[in-house]
Parts: sequence; C-alpha cells; structure tokens
Amino acid sequence: MSQTDRVTTSESTLRDQVRDEIRSRISDGRYPAGARLVEQRLADEYGTSRIPVREALRMLESEGLVITVPRRGVVVASLSRADLEHLYNLRESLEAMAFRLAAARATPGEVRSLHRLLERMRAAVEGGDHREIVAVNTQFHSQVVEMAGNPYLGTALQPVDGRLRVMIGINHDYGRQFAEHEALIKAISDGDADRAAALAAAHVDASRHSTLDRYDEHGPAPAPGPATTPADADLRLLVVNPNISTSVSDLIEAEARRAANPGTEIVMRTAESGVAYIETRLESLLAGPAVAELVAQAGTTADAVVVAAFGDPGLPALKELVDVPVVGITEAALATASLLGARMSIVAISERITPWYRDCVERNGLLGRLASIRSLRDPLHGIGTVQDDFGPELVRLANQVVTEDGADVVILAGAPLAGLAREVADQIPVPVVDGVAAGIAQAEALVRLAPGPARAGSYAGPPAKAHRGLSPALAAALEAAQNRD
Repeated sequence: MSQTDRVTTSESTLRDQVRDEIRSRISDGRYPAGARLVEQRLADEYGTSRIPVREALRMLESEGLVITVPRRGVVVASLSRADLEHLYNLRESLEAMAFRLAAARATPGEVRSLHRLLERMRAAVEGGDHREIVAVNTQFHSQVVEMAGNPYLGTALQPVDGRLRVMIGINHDYGRQFAEHEALIKAISDGDADRAAALAAAHVDASRHSTLDRYDEHGPAPAPGPATTPADADLRLLVVNPNISTSVSDLIEAEARRAANPGTEIVMRTAESGVAYIETRLESLLAGPAVAELVAQAGTTADAVVVAAFGDPGLPALKELVDVPVVGITEAALATASLLGARMSIVAISERITPWYRDCVERNGLLGRLASIRSLRDPLHGIGTVQDDFGPELVRLANQVVTEDGADVVILAGAPLAGLAREVADQIPVPVVDGVAAGIAQAEALVRLAPGPARAGSYAGPPAKAHRGLSPALAAALEAAQNRD
C-alpha cells in the first residue's frame, strides 16, 4: 500500500469513528436536538483535524441526524412524532424479515455470539449503563441483519440507520428489551422462523409505544444519568478532581455550579488513578499524569480548565499542554485572598498537608503574606464527610487564625471543603475564600478577558521531539502543543 493509500484509509477510518461517536452522543442525549455542533470544538475533542469532522457531519446530514441552519451552522435535527411513526413502520417490516431469515439459516456459532451480546446487555442493565445498553442493542440488531444473509436488506436500512439508532437510544425500557432479546434468540436457536418474525414485530411495536410515551413536542425525554447542558452554552469549563474520590467530585461539582454564571457549562471529571485525597508531594506527583490525561481527553473542548485540588497537581506544566486558561484552585484562592487582605491564613484538613501547602504558597510568590496554616488534628472518618464530621472545629480554627495569627483573610483549603465557606461566612469575622468557587470565578474572568494563548515565554508549548508510551489522547494533545503557532 502506498503512503497515499495509507493516509486515505486512515482518514476514512477516522471519519467513520467520529461519525459513530457523534451519532452515539445524539442517540443518548448528550447532543440534544437543537445543539450546535462546532467543527473546531469537535476536532479538538476527538484529537483530529477538522476534515474528518466535516466529512462525518456531512454523512450524518445525509442520515437526517443533523441539519445546517443559516447563521447557526450545523445543529442536531429533531424527530417529530410523525417521523417516529414512519420509522417504526419501516423498522417493523424490515426487522421481521431479518429475524425470519436469520432463524432459517443461523449457525451455532452465530447463536453463541448473540448469547454473548445478551450477557453484555444483562451486565449493562444491572449496572444502569445507558451508553453500553444502546451500543449492545444496536450491535444485536445489526448482527441479526448480517445473519439474514440478504445484502439488500442492509442496503435498505442504510439510509435510515442513523435515525434508527437514535430511536434505540430514546427507548429506556431496559428490562423489557432484555427479556424480548432473550426470547428472540431462543426462536433463532430453535430455527423457528415464523415465531422469530412474530416476536420481532411485537418487539418493535412495544418499543414504538414505549418511545412515543416518552416523546412530547420538545422531543425525547433525556436518557438516565447526569444532566447535560446545551452544546452552545456561553462558556464551558472542564473541572478536574485529581483525587479518585467521587464523593469529593460531588462536592466540587455542586460548588462549581453554584459559583458559575448561568451561561457556564460545568464538565466534571474525576481522576482514574491516584489516591483518595492528596496530602503529600509524592501523592501530588502521582496525580499529575491522571490530570494530564483528563485534560488531554477533554480540555481542548473547554474554554478553560480548573484543577480542583488544593496544591494544584500538574500545574504549572498543564499550562504548556493546552492553549486555554488552566487555573488551579490554590493559585485562584491565593490570588483572591491577596485582593481581600494583607495577610492570609489557610485552614487545612490534616497536619501532613502543611509542608506541601507552604511550598505551594511559596511557589505562588505569597509566602511573605502567609500568616499561618492550621489544620485538623484528628484522623478523618471519610474524605467526603469532612464538613459534617468537623464543621465546628474548622470554624474554630478559622477564628483562631484571625485572633491569634492576625489573618485578614481565611482560605478553607482543599476540595473536601468545597461549599463550606458559603455556610460559615457569618461565623468568621473576616472574608472567607473557597478554592473551588475562586477557581471557577477566575477561569470565567480569564476567558472573558481573552488574553490569548502562550506562544512564547515559559508557558509556550514544548519543543517537538519523539515520545513513547502515551495514550492516544495525550499523544495527540502533546503533538498539538508542540506544533502550536
């Protein structure tokens, strides 16, 4: 194969991968009807150029999943109830045919393959994994079409394939779907073509009623799972928890949403490796690669990144990785406190943290304005319950740094304390700073100031050089940073 052929094949595969991912996100509601699909943002998110994205969007437009609207660009198309009725009529006829033919000619190996898909669906249903359920459901029906052995059947389905996948994504009656798939496989295994066709028609009809029951004039009800924000939000912030504790992520996300402006979308991510909460320099070092990975995966689709652990694991190196503002909650809290008073104190959740926090203050050039660092002395019961377990003691420490250490401002440090400042501000006689809230506010301000990326200076992208062992997302982000103009 020539170099040209290799490039063409690679670009074609990438285009198909992008198309499949966008289609999946439309089907499960992450890209709702009316959401704008901006080429550059999608290209950044998927780590590719705009060409595969543009081609993927054209393919999806031919499927009827997206449309081009003057002055808005490409947006996700909506399906009316009439559209769904027509599609279900078509699907009922074609799938009854597919299951009839599959039952008449299925091999034992093909039946075993269907059983494996059924087990994947069982696990997904038990785990409440909507995306996996949709993926397995789609694969199940596609495999039956292949088993039917009629190439024209697949050709007939191709023009409406995308919309059929969206229909599967709208229908959330998982238990019924699983039971009906089990019965369909039994009919295929028994070679009973008539029963397979009848069950397939009943399966589609049941899906029709379930889907239309969830449909109103605004479109489908959202898929189970976290709420999403429209893709054309005024501003999008990626908030990364460098700890692996999801309970802490919940605290961070809640405070981030309270602190953000109404037009700001918060995209919350939690480290997949590392420790429950970071107290030392070593633990911060371990968190750095996990944070870099999350930023590489999603950071370029955001207008700014907030690293939400006191101590700012990965900073300032992350500022070299992406060309959007990267804000740590430590530097944000310190910068905010420096505007509110001459001397600041930090209240922390453990004594072990103190030396590292002092290093962080020094790194930010504010050690001369640090009045003190005081911390809890008792062992923690749970990282997500620190506020409940030690609220009065944290307030006592905050008052102590004012009366005994001369603090003009108190920083309640650490993601586990996110939101506490709002609740106890009236119990402390000086301004109280929450790192997460400060990080969100500073990130929003930097985006709106539009200072431009670093193309020179110490935060410019790193020089181009060979690399090895990086994930595809991190490798793509590194190469983009190396080639930043």
